Amino acid sequence: MMSTKIIIEAVSAIMMVAGVAVGVAAYHVFAQKRKQLAESYRTTGEVIDVKEHPGGEYGPKRHPVVKFMAQNGEVVIFESTFGSENWKVKRGDQLMIAVNRHNSKDAQVNTFTAQWGKPLLLMLIASSIIQGALLLFFIFAK
Repeated sequence: MMSTKIIIEAVSAIMMVAGVAVGVAAYHVFAQKRKQLAESYRTTGEVIDVKEHPGGEYGPKRHPVVKFMAQNGEVVIFESTFGSENWKVKRGDQLMIAVNRHNSKDAQVNTFTAQWGKPLLLMLIASSIIQGALLLFFIFAK
């Protein structure tokens, strides 16, 4: 029969590998986002509608529909892929947006949470898993 110490060490090792994998994913998402923003220009857009989609914990997620004038003079309308149930955005609001220099239809709302929320959340999860693995190993595997 396996001893408790061996089981704790095995679980710690599995947690460590999972934490590192999530950390690598977080870095990959961060690097992609940084490259995407480096290839974009910033401008303002006007919220012309707010669409609600199911999936929020406390209610529907609110996604603004934004209209802006691209550098080439084209009027572009897009629905933000980022949405939040507590976002107080309304028609007529002006939002900063990031627009791909090579494709004006590739635009996104330029808020901190919309841009960096996913990589930060993944990094937080990774560090929590790694800390849990270290605590489990050093405290309970004695």
